[in-house]
Amino acid sequence: MKFKKILMYLLFGYLLIFFGCAPSAMSVLANDTSHIIYKNYSCDELDVELATIESKVASLAKTQDKVHKKDKTFVGVGVTLFWPLIFGISSITQSDVEAELADAKGKKDAIIKAISLNCKKN
Repeated sequence: MKFKKILMYLLFGYLLIFFGCAPSAMSVLANDTSHIIYKNYSCDELDVELATIESKVASLAKTQDKVHKKDKTFVGVGVTLFWPLIFGISSITQSDVEAELADAKGKKDAIIKAISLNCKKN
């Protein structure tokens, strides 16, 4: 009986590791952003926008990966040492930038599409 209880807590904890943590930056999908908002931009302006958004995506991805790693650490410690700790993960890390990263990735995709449509090289 005691073994089953321990096994249940371990299973619950490991499920939280996979489903309860902030996602890694690589697994955050881009929001759908229309390239039409960039239709009046010149090719030079699009290049500047692309460089800016690529820098922002890289910065947000780095932050998101740190949060992901921290969440996994808290869950791992919580499962093995003190399981009630895992219920406080979202209040501990609070620096999840998933939504902002998804928006930035969507803008980057839209700018790349606008460049491919509006800045064709001859």
